[in-house]
Amino acid sequence: MPDRCRILLGFLLSLLPSPLCAQAPEHRPDKADAFRPLLQQLGSQHFSEREAADRALEAMGSPALEALRQAAQSPDPEVGRRAEALVEKITKRLELAKLLASRRVHWVYHDTSVAEITADLAKKTGLALTLEGEQGRYARRITFDTGETTFWKGFDRFCRAAGLVEQPTLPRRAEALAAADRRQRAVVVTSGYSSSSQAMALVLAEGKPQDRPTCYSGPFRVLSVPASGLIGPHVQAPGETLIGLQVAAEPQVIWQGLRGVRVQHAVDELGQDLTQPLEPHSSVADLQGRWASDNDIQRLMTAWPVLVPLKLAPQPSRLVKEITGTLAIQMQTPPEPLLTVEPFLNSAGQTVRGLDGWAIKVLEVQQQENGLVQVRVQLETVVPGQVVGRAMRGAFRANGAVRIWAVESLPTHAEQASWSLLDAKGQAFRLLTVQGPALPNGNWSAPELRLVFQPLDRQGEPAKLVYSGPRTVVLDVPFTLKDVPLP
Repeated sequence: MPDRCRILLGFLLSLLPSPLCAQAPEHRPDKADAFRPLLQQLGSQHFSEREAADRALEAMGSPALEALRQAAQSPDPEVGRRAEALVEKITKRLELAKLLASRRVHWVYHDTSVAEITADLAKKTGLALTLEGEQGRYARRITFDTGETTFWKGFDRFCRAAGLVEQPTLPRRAEALAAADRRQRAVVVTSGYSSSSQAMALVLAEGKPQDRPTCYSGPFRVLSVPASGLIGPHVQAPGETLIGLQVAAEPQVIWQGLRGVRVQHAVDELGQDLTQPLEPHSSVADLQGRWASDNDIQRLMTAWPVLVPLKLAPQPSRLVKEITGTLAIQMQTPPEPLLTVEPFLNSAGQTVRGLDGWAIKVLEVQQQENGLVQVRVQLETVVPGQVVGRAMRGAFRANGAVRIWAVESLPTHAEQASWSLLDAKGQAFRLLTVQGPALPNGNWSAPELRLVFQPLDRQGEPAKLVYSGPRTVVLDVPFTLKDVPLP
């Protein structure tokens, strides 16, 4: 056979299906396979092995979540319990990291007046900025580049380049409240609220920026400030000193209060430990409670001043070389899906629970001939004020300082929530009516709601019902400051 024919025959034979092609496709291991040994170890007869697997899976974080969710349905009760706990722990840790992420900025200005830069930054960032005095004093032109950095570092670099300093603000309402409590030891005092719905302005004025001890912790900036400048008359207990802090949040953070401060470690210039007093500070809870119940102060604000008491060491101290602690900050998250009922059409009688105490019970589902979908649901939750009140009172009786775990989720008000009915492609039905209580009250526990949805043209069958809204969370925000002067 000529060589040319052999080559052509070989080419044609190569096009025929190979016997190997008829074999079963190559096995692709399930994502859970990589974690299977550790998941099985969660049910070991030996406690030490169960604990070791628990720690290893927690350290793996988000890659292990899918396998852990599957393991939570395990017939082995120990495996199911531990897997479910790990899912909640890892989820909360990821949420904490997300909430504590700082916005990245890069501001560049060339030959621009300080007044123009200030107005532009206020417009870009949403931070309420005010220049003290006549605007003509800020006509000088500057050039600066922050480089890519975090929000508060960039803002502080602007202030140094522009020769601006922040001015302390203390509204009359805070002064009156401090005066009313001057016989008690107020160690956490709110500031910056007014009767306006606008955010508190950071007032900037000409001056030489000072190098104050500063900690940038996610979207928060913690500054050391003179304690005497935070409030009016206050009582300082014998044998104690006060450290003043100012806590500022990035503009996108909707925070609702500073719940407390806990000092883990403080040492002076002589190497002496300065400890936080352990006796209860009832005035803190009372003070916060009064602020929280005042409708005039339910506003977005920018900064909080804080007074932190420390017990003096035997030898006089002039400086805290290092202080490490956590701030319990209450804030509101952006709206997010809280509960999902899926599959939807046959969900009547089912109860779906979330990780944070939320629950939806589907009472009835009706799909009419004209396409309208009527749903009756019962939303089970807890009134936020009651939860916070119980947590605060218990914490202060126990320790005198609030110690709150990484993320404590508290339900939000009903009018801030939204309902969505989606088909299999994720297209939303039109929500026509929501009938039920608009706001929770003191006796409100499980309201019944009636929802009516209308399909769009060529809408698919309803596949899932989604309840979304913001949540109130309390974060442990760590801080470390060095070389803090004492009064």
